[in-house]
Amino acid sequence: MDCVISHDDGYSWGERGRLYTPRGNAIAGAPQVYNVWGTLVASFMTNEDVAGTNGYDGAQMKVITSTDGARSWSGSVVTGEAASHWPGVFNRDPTHFLALYSKDGLGAVSQLYELVY
Repeated sequence: MDCVISHDDGYSWGERGRLYTPRGNAIAGAPQVYNVWGTLVASFMTNEDVAGTNGYDGAQMKVITSTDGARSWSGSVVTGEAASHWPGVFNRDPTHFLALYSKDGLGAVSQLYELVY
């Protein structure tokens, strides 16, 4: 899963980089990147940890972070159980964000996370 970076609020785009590479033949998609007071928080869904899936059905939501302007990213953190789809994030304050996703059988789910520096 790749990304393109803009340094001028989306007026121009240029720098390209790797956001996340799932293990094996797994897939990752639906990325969203949000600036949470200087920490980039990327949410996406992947099926790399869900046995028996070959697509997004049954995938999990994961989050990675970058504190150096997207030059490097943390290891992934699972935020949604299997069957968590179409993720997103919302900035709440300088150290917290909401992880949002749809969970089969539950509907819309949100979970509060704290960034630890």
